Amino acid sequence: MRLPHDAEGIDTYVRQVVAAGGSALGFGVAPVHQEVPPELVAACDRHGLPLLRLPPATPFVAVGQAAYAAIAEARNRELREISRAQSALATAATRPDALQAVLDRLSAHTGAWTVLYDAQGNELFSAGPRPSSPTPGRVRDLAVRTTARLRTGAAGRSAPAAAADHHGETHLTVHTLPGADGSMALALGQAATTAPTLVHRQVTSTATVLLALLTSPRHALGTDTHSAGALVRLMLGATAAVVHTKDPLTVYGIVPRTDARDLARTRFAPLDQAGAPGAPVLLDTLRTWLTLHGSWDRTAAALHVHRNTVRHRLARVGELLDVDLHDPGVRMELWFALHWLPGETDEADE
Repeated sequence: MRLPHDAEGIDTYVRQVVAAGGSALGFGVAPVHQEVPPELVAACDRHGLPLLRLPPATPFVAVGQAAYAAIAEARNRELREISRAQSALATAATRPDALQAVLDRLSAHTGAWTVLYDAQGNELFSAGPRPSSPTPGRVRDLAVRTTARLRTGAAGRSAPAAAADHHGETHLTVHTLPGADGSMALALGQAATTAPTLVHRQVTSTATVLLALLTSPRHALGTDTHSAGALVRLMLGATAAVVHTKDPLTVYGIVPRTDARDLARTRFAPLDQAGAPGAPVLLDTLRTWLTLHGSWDRTAAALHVHRNTVRHRLARVGELLDVDLHDPGVRMELWFALHWLPGETDEADE
C-alpha cells in the first residue's frame, strides 16, 4: 500500500496500525522509496511500533513464508506443551491422592489458583497460591451460580456449563464437571492474573475430564481410585498385568458401564441443540471422521456427501461441544465417548 504523503497522515496511519493490534511494520525499500522515510521512523518511535527495513532483494513471498513458518512453529510449541501437560495430568490421576495431584499439576501448568467446589460452594480441594480477598469469594460465587444453572438436554440429561469473568487484572473461570447433576454438582474454579491461552484451555479441558472420572459416583471424591488409576495407566500404555478387574481387559471393561454411558450422554448433550441435519447425523459424521483418522476426503466418500459438508458438520460439532477437533487429546476423549454411547459396539456394552 502507498504511504500517506505528509507527516500527519503517516502518524495517523501508524497510530491505527497500533490500535488494530499490529506487532510490527515492515517497510520495503525500492522502487517507490529509496530509503525508509524519516517521518515513518519518527511516527513508529513515537507510538512504540517496531519498524523493520526490508532490503530491495527481499521478494514479497519470502515475507509470507517466514510468517507462516513462525506461526507453524508457534502452533507446534503449543501442541508439545499441551501433550506434556496432558501426560503429567494423566500420571497424577493414577496417584492415591489423585484429586489433589491433578489440581496441583493443573495449577502448575496454567499458573492459576485452582479449586474444586461442591454445589454449595464449599472448597473440597485447592492448589496454587491463594489469591487475596475478594478474589476467592468471587470465584466461589461464580461457581455457585454456574452449578445452579446446569443445562438440561434431552431425556433430562445435564450438560456441563462454564462461565468466565474478570475483575481488573484477575481472570476467573469455572467449569462444571461432565456428568454432574443437581444432586452432586461439582465445579472447577480458577483465578489467574493473565487471560487463559489456548494451551491453558486445552489443559483445563483434560483436567476436567479426569476429575469427572475420579469424582463419578463409583469413585466418589477419590475414595476408590483404583479403577480410575488403572484406566489411566492402561491409556498411558501400561501392560494389562497392572490392571486387576473382573471386566474384560479393555478400556471399555474398566469403566463401569453405567458411569461410562452417563459420561458419554453428558458429553454429547449439547448436540441436542443443533439444528438441521440433527444430532444423529453430526454424531455419525464425527464417528466416521475419527474412524478414518481425520481424512476429509475419505469421510466425504464414505458418507456420500461433499467434503465441504463434512467440514461444516464438524465445525458445528466443535462449536457446540466447545472443543478443538485438531487436538489429539480431544479426539481421543470423543472416540471413547462415542463407543460408550448406548447402542454402540458390543464391547462397550459388556
